[in-house]
Amino acid sequence: MNISGINSSQMPMRGQGPSPEERMNKLVEKIESGDIDTDKLQERLSERFGEDATGIVADDGSVNIDGLKELFANNAPQGGPPPHGQGGMPPPPPPQGGEAASFEENLIEMLGEE
Repeated sequence: MNISGINSSQMPMRGQGPSPEERMNKLVEKIESGDIDTDKLQERLSERFGEDATGIVADDGSVNIDGLKELFANNAPQGGPPPHGQGGMPPPPPPQGGEAASFEENLIEMLGEE
């Protein structure tokens, strides 16, 4: 196993999903393609956002995309995700520099080059 060829950009960051903008774009694509039932969408929006969601889906089933984006923007969580780890503290950062090299050396020692 050769771990020296692994690039950190190839590995997804733990705990990071798509950005809010990417999620919104996917939602809009699904709405436009008809993959999302607009009646159910309005029902879920009303359950979650109450009166603020009124009128996002029109009687004819069309969706006010700008209104939907504004609804999400106005109700976006503030301050980022909650910390994870023991005691509510975020986990320690991964080893860097010399620490990473010794980590790799330890893995090679334990598992071999292949």
